[in-house]
Order: sequence, then C-alpha cells, then structure tokens
Amino acid sequence: MTANTPDPPISWYEEASHRQQHEDVRETGFSEVLAILRESQPQRWLDFGCSAGALIQQGAGIGEPYGFDNDEVAVQVGRERGLRVTSNWDEVPQVEFITALDVVEHLTVDALIAWMKRWHERLAEGGRALVVTANPANPTAMSTFWDDWQHQRPYGPNCLIGLAATVGFETERLMFRQQRTLNKPFFRLVRKALMAIGLWPDPGNDFASYMLLLRKVAAGGAHD
Repeated sequence: MTANTPDPPISWYEEASHRQQHEDVRETGFSEVLAILRESQPQRWLDFGCSAGALIQQGAGIGEPYGFDNDEVAVQVGRERGLRVTSNWDEVPQVEFITALDVVEHLTVDALIAWMKRWHERLAEGGRALVVTANPANPTAMSTFWDDWQHQRPYGPNCLIGLAATVGFETERLMFRQQRTLNKPFFRLVRKALMAIGLWPDPGNDFASYMLLLRKVAAGGAHD
C-alpha cells in the first residue's frame, strides 16, 4: 500500500517479492481476520491496501468484497484474478466493514487521519473497521520494521485508539497476536528481569502485532 506516496518510484508489490514479503509467501494471519469478518457478516466489505487481493480471495464467501490500493501493478494483478479492486477511491461503494492489514505504518499521521475520515464517510452507520499493525512495544517486531522502505512510523494501540476517536470511531476490541517473545528462552529471561524492576509492565509487549476493531459512531459520539 502506497497511500502516502502519490507517485511511488517503484511498485511495493514488485519490490516485496524480492525480499520474501510478497503476499503469496509471507505469513499473513488471515484466519483471525476472516473469523471477525464472518462474525460481523457484512453485506459489502472493503480491504483497504489490498495489494493484489489475497485477503479478498480467501474471504470470497463473505458478503461482497472490494479492494482498494494505489499500487497500480498490484491492482492490475488483482483484476486479472477477477477481483473487484481499484486504485480510484471514487469507485469504492459504501460498505459495512473495512479491513486494513499492515497498512497504517505506511502512512504519516496526517495521511492516516485523512484516510480514517474517508473510511468513516464510506462506512454505513454502525460499520466497523479492523486495523492490523505491528506492535512497537515488541522488540522482535521492531527488529525488522524498517526493512520495508515504505514504512513511515509504527503506531501503538493507544495512539491509534486516540486518533480514531477524533474522527468518529469508538474501540470495540483490542486483540494482541503473534506471540514472538515468550517462546524464546533468552527473551523469557530478559522479560522476567525487566518485570522485576517494573520496566516491562504490559503483557501485550510479548506480541508482535495487534488488531484493533473500531465502530463508526455518529458525530460527537466517540468517547474521549
């Protein structure tokens, strides 16, 4: 997803295939996202930053899926797969659910707020948005974060919750995922030592990423 770059010099989709982070080979964790989609049962849903449409393909039996990305190479691949994907936001219909997997870290704060406002406008009343991103409190996640040349900055859950509230979303659920610390003996010892002196107080630090489920509320209805 290159929503922060009007004219990216190269395609992220093409470049990622050379560093083993292509959507067809990387670990995506779609099962948890698909479970939430099935639970919500939207008539229409949008994958924001869809790349070539891997999530759309796996969620083809859930409502009517659409995809948006401004990487023209990825969008073309998605269209060749027969998917409803576009790089033109004006072509995106009103939906009940928006997914944004590994996207927000590609955006500056200003760009993220602007896109959240667009999500809010395009969602039906009571619609939901699911954001999945890296956990900046996890050392394993941050050890490779800057390998992606498009990454602008990490966003912690409290930061995203606050930004989302300013544009009319309330938080329904925060879910940490991909435990990447406690399964390593060295980090278990480090964590135990840091907890003993109060420097590792949050169990969420053990997880490499998190999912934030947001719900659209009426103007002025989001909690402070």
